[in-house]
Amino acid sequence: MDGIAGGIRSIENTALQLAIKGAEPALAEKMFSCMSKRAAEAIQDEIAEMGPVSKDDVVAAQKQIIAQARRLAEDGSILLGGRSDDFV
Repeated sequence: MDGIAGGIRSIENTALQLAIKGAEPALAEKMFSCMSKRAAEAIQDEIAEMGPVSKDDVVAAQKQIIAQARRLAEDGSILLGGRSDDFV
């Protein structure tokens, strides 16, 4: 998990908040589970205080998260799986 946590830390808080705000609840919970309890609570509080946000802003933030995940995969910090369970 260190690669994921380190990757999350490198993302601007505003982008992370926007991306999570627009995410499905299960995905948001997965993201929060990769953070310290204190960090997750802080981000949840910030999201709760946010007013309505532009869908374009959410999509842009989510694209930034995806780009970071791809960079982490390229350097071997994380493994991005497909739909197959055929791993050895």
